[in-house]
Amino acid sequence: MQMAQVLGGYIVRFLLYLVLILGVSFGALAFLSRHDEVVTLTTNGPEGPVETPLWVVDGEDRQWLRGNKDSGWVTRLREDPKVSLERGGQSAPYEAVLAPDDLDTVNQLMREKYEWRDTMVMAFPSNSAAIRLDPIE
Repeated sequence: MQMAQVLGGYIVRFLLYLVLILGVSFGALAFLSRHDEVVTLTTNGPEGPVETPLWVVDGEDRQWLRGNKDSGWVTRLREDPKVSLERGGQSAPYEAVLAPDDLDTVNQLMREKYEWRDTMVMAFPSNSAAIRLDPIE
């Protein structure tokens, strides 16, 4: 019986440490993802406009975003691709286009711009999508 109590104590401590490590890791990830150029994407959902802070890169004369295919903002832009992007204090309308063939290019642009911070973000498994922003005139 004594051995079971000792083993149970180790398991509880292990689980607590695991939760602590995961919490610190996700907190650090959230902190890192906000400390560079961050834009605000506004998507339209059933509850109205929703603002999401994101990283952005430029390539091939377009602005690009990257996000998890299952995230709320990507789901919303799939339903309504008309979005607004605020960058550098200026807001403009765009049509958001999922561009799966461009994911490697967007990943490379993110790595070049955000350096080790992007490496930290991409260390966690994700179901990434590249999103091209086409200006609406």
